[in-house]
Amino acid sequence: MTSPFLLPAITLLVASSVIAIPGHSDIHHHHSHRVRNVGPSNTNLISYHPPSVFKTFGVNGAGLSSTGTLEEVAKSFLCDQLGVTVDALTRHAGHSNDGVSYEYFAQTINGLIVANAVANVAIKDGKVVSYGASLIKPKNVAAKEPTLNWERAILWAEEAVGGKWNQGPTKLQVRQSVNICAFTKALLRQYTGLKDNSWKQLYIDAHNGKVRNVVDFVAEHSYRVVPLNFQDPTQKYEIVHEPADYSVSQSGWHYTGGKDTTQTSGNNAIVYKYCRPNLSPPYIDELNCVNTTTQSSPDNNYEYPQNPDKEPTNDQNINAARVNAFYIVNAMHDITYHYGFTENAYNFQNDNFGKGGKGEDRIQVSVQDGSGAENANFATPPDGQPGQMRMFLWVSTALIRDSALQNDIVVHEFTHGVSNRMTGGGTGGCLQATEASGLGEGWSDAMADITEVKTNPIPDFTTGSYVMNTKTGARSYPYSTDKKTNPLTYSSLVTKKEVHQIGEVWATMLHELLAALVEKYGFSDDLGSSSSEMKDYSHLMIDGFQLQPCNPTFISARDAIIQADACRYGGENKCLIWKAFAKRGLGMGAKEGAHSHTGARRHTHRSRSVGPNGVNLVSYHPPSVFETYGIDGAGSTASRPTPEELAKSFLMEKLGVPADSLSRHSGYTSDVVSYEYFYQVINGIPISNAVANVAIKDGKVVSYGASFIKPRNVASRVPTLALDRAIALAEEITSGKWNQQPAGLKYTLGDDGSCYLTYAVQVQGISDGSWKQLFIDAHDGQVRNTVDFVADASYQVVPLDHQDPTQSYTIVKDPQDKVASPHGWYSKSLLSKPDTSGNNVASYKGSLLATTSQSASYQYHYPYDPNQEPDTQQNVNAAVVNAFYVVNAMHDLTYKFGFTEKAFNFQNDNFGKGGKELDRVLVSVQDASGMNNANFATPPDGASGQMRMYLWDRTTPKRDGALENDIIVHEFTHGVSNRMTGGGTGDCLSTTESGGMGEGWSDAMADITEAKTEPIPDFTLGSYVTNNPKGIRSYPYSTDMNVNPLTYSILNTRNEDPVVVVHAIGELWALMLHELLAALVDKCGLDTKLDPSTEAGNSVLLHLMMDGLATQPCNPTFISARDAIIQADANRYKGKYKCTIWKAFAKRGLGKNAKAGVYQDDNNVPYDC
Repeated sequence: MTSPFLLPAITLLVASSVIAIPGHSDIHHHHSHRVRNVGPSNTNLISYHPPSVFKTFGVNGAGLSSTGTLEEVAKSFLCDQLGVTVDALTRHAGHSNDGVSYEYFAQTINGLIVANAVANVAIKDGKVVSYGASLIKPKNVAAKEPTLNWERAILWAEEAVGGKWNQGPTKLQVRQSVNICAFTKALLRQYTGLKDNSWKQLYIDAHNGKVRNVVDFVAEHSYRVVPLNFQDPTQKYEIVHEPADYSVSQSGWHYTGGKDTTQTSGNNAIVYKYCRPNLSPPYIDELNCVNTTTQSSPDNNYEYPQNPDKEPTNDQNINAARVNAFYIVNAMHDITYHYGFTENAYNFQNDNFGKGGKGEDRIQVSVQDGSGAENANFATPPDGQPGQMRMFLWVSTALIRDSALQNDIVVHEFTHGVSNRMTGGGTGGCLQATEASGLGEGWSDAMADITEVKTNPIPDFTTGSYVMNTKTGARSYPYSTDKKTNPLTYSSLVTKKEVHQIGEVWATMLHELLAALVEKYGFSDDLGSSSSEMKDYSHLMIDGFQLQPCNPTFISARDAIIQADACRYGGENKCLIWKAFAKRGLGMGAKEGAHSHTGARRHTHRSRSVGPNGVNLVSYHPPSVFETYGIDGAGSTASRPTPEELAKSFLMEKLGVPADSLSRHSGYTSDVVSYEYFYQVINGIPISNAVANVAIKDGKVVSYGASFIKPRNVASRVPTLALDRAIALAEEITSGKWNQQPAGLKYTLGDDGSCYLTYAVQVQGISDGSWKQLFIDAHDGQVRNTVDFVADASYQVVPLDHQDPTQSYTIVKDPQDKVASPHGWYSKSLLSKPDTSGNNVASYKGSLLATTSQSASYQYHYPYDPNQEPDTQQNVNAAVVNAFYVVNAMHDLTYKFGFTEKAFNFQNDNFGKGGKELDRVLVSVQDASGMNNANFATPPDGASGQMRMYLWDRTTPKRDGALENDIIVHEFTHGVSNRMTGGGTGDCLSTTESGGMGEGWSDAMADITEAKTEPIPDFTLGSYVTNNPKGIRSYPYSTDMNVNPLTYSILNTRNEDPVVVVHAIGELWALMLHELLAALVDKCGLDTKLDPSTEAGNSVLLHLMMDGLATQPCNPTFISARDAIIQADANRYKGKYKCTIWKAFAKRGLGKNAKAGVYQDDNNVPYDC
């Protein structure tokens, strides 16, 4: 049944075409497009905002052809200028301020509003002084009458976003499509996320239910990291925006079972700083780890600059390390997924979304782990158990360095998980022989090599250079195609006996293959693209994992790659592959074990020192036979309907074994080949180290591997040793603890052919991070075999202590402005109460019921104690009061400069002065939904703005963002810029470029309010909460080009991801405004009171900035925002400061010849300047 308040208003919306995000984005689309993620599945959508025309007419204005009301004059002007009819324009809003009137319109078609086609006109003294418009000439206009039930559209919107409709009005509008200007009627929906504090407006197609556009009232994800294709922070360290591949991580990187986190925690990985182990299973309990993840706000802005001048254990650097590790591990998850490491191929995910494999096994990443140093390792248990990566600190430099910031080390460790899971069908135990383990090290180095390819031909590659502070890195030689630089060949294994040394030989061979394939096909830095030129190498390596036998040798691993080429590419690269391996001695005549007298044992045995007493255990892995059948495959005498039956039949025929001696362990089908994995079985019990794998394509076997044996001396299948005794023995030998994984019975082969009955017991070291599976004889208690799930590298350090903060406050009396707040910041009436809740602001912790109360004397005196945690009641009160004071003060200040009731400000009672009411700012301090951030949600006029202030954990005790005024001012200004641009919709800073400029206006406002001396000093933001004088931006805001070198052209280099990072754009825009502030103060002086009636430089800039917001078009560019400020000067000061403005912008490349979307510096100013 339809509820009356749900009936849609009949205005029109043309559905914006929303297209799938491409691998790369045209840099020139920043000012017309914006990528956003919607809902728990994080569907990646590109919204379109038609380019705006914006013209200014200086001091004299433009003549008019009609008279009448302001609305009539503006509408007539637009009709003349744009060639549209009067009925194509609907007035959206309008107001006047200090002699200038502003009128806002939406385009209409068939009587319905075109949501993303708008216009604005500024009028002074009866003349138009500027106008902006994004009106279009449509085609393919959808039918006016909806065919989709609007209630169904609401349900779809709620389902898509995991939120709830917030009862905002539902209405029909039109939205313009990309390029072809197609129109589709759509239902407009506003929803609020109940768990993640998101707040979006969805445009749902009224015919087919597709999401045609989305407006986000809160900001988006970003991470400050070392980009994947660079090694370390000395090479590149920048903000990346939405790097998640939503075709792979379908619910995003922060999804954890029905909700998104605001931490370095998600479906693929959780990253923390040395999680405190439990003394009983599970030893790594993620509930203990969450408190040591890096927190963020619902904006998901994980931007923590690494400070190389401070120790890694500084809080800021801990955050930088956690974020970088989270980024790299997730990025590698997404890349390897494209190449076959999927759910059914035993990858690491908590939720497998019904796609096969076992879930609940995301990777647990411990950075600055306390169990070691100068090393890193990865533990790969069987599918269904979480992988564990431990990253340690290095002491090879004067300042200790963090391996979590060296991407090649993180990639190396992650790849251990890939190779161990994909070899042998998800057991995690098929790279255990010395040679096979060495191959694992080689694959890990090779994956780091491929991810960092940036040029053709392939350069030499080193790993570990950053943490060791040496160009030669952690290996004996650089990986190079030049034998003089790297002389390693297959025969080098005669002297290379340790697994990392063996790995160097294998990685050298793979480097040769990489270079040869790149020389033939070229390279791409987009490894996730199916059209990537690098796909051959990546596919061959990962397909090879799946084809090769358990515990492969150099020979069988090489043959698996050659077979992978046959399966995927029809043998196109066969000769190239052979030549690459042959160059390093692994040609057709190479033999297994022939490189050394110990070689025959190296690929079947592994010696390990176990436990505190160094017990030496030798594990045995029977030799594998491995055969490949090229393109044609091997015929089968049996016609079987399933891969399992075909594989089983083939093994029975090939190995001469009966059906009951085969037990399927696992299997799956990739995009090319089906893979089946089996254990050999005796007396109904599987043999742990006798396995087989079969690959099938187009109904034919293309390869198989097997380590089956004909055993002798088979032990009784009935154990005589109790399970609890076997567990106790395993714990005693390793000094670890059983991790509660089922310790089932398995036979284990010895190298003499004996077949022992064993318990498979998993034990984990509480302090050292070890993780092993011991096969304890079920009759005599001896250790018969060992599987080590941890792949070590070799590195070491000790974390450092944190520093404590200090803070002080002063008392201010009656700070309210009686014009801006005529009844004060709270109303002393019989119905009011003395708390931090008033007409402009309600400041609270937790809920609106938790405002800070005081006596009737209204004395809010709560000294802040920096030696106590922020959540002590005294400090909570101090924070709530400070936020209440600053937001009210900013309300009053911006009111005097034009952000009034009719200009869409935030007030519950507008006192009959225009605008919509009941929209005061709600300020949640110490908000529990995030950490180390703050945000502001700006809905349309009439709905309350929501500011969330978080705690910062970079010091001990923590610091409170609500006590750093520049952060509060920054957030409040988001509300100002979003409301004043476009006429109160909250929807006109929606493109990447304009959204970035929103960040810039916010920083600039903080800069203006803190200006106290002449000349204007350098300005930093966030210095207090981060305990870092450099703050949270890339550079201080400075007029000195040596201190801050940013110019307009920097936007070219800041667009290496599909979308420019809005905060990076904001830094440049705020810098330009800082230049203008300094120039105006130099010319006109400074007024610390910011009196709007004076012409002090800071007051002039604030007028120009506020007037410019009202003047500029919807979704402005740098060019149109600059022109709006110049026109604001013409409107208010008759062009007095024109040349000062031009010179300030031109200094940073935004001169008169600069172009929108073409980010080239121009330093020219008009001829009369």
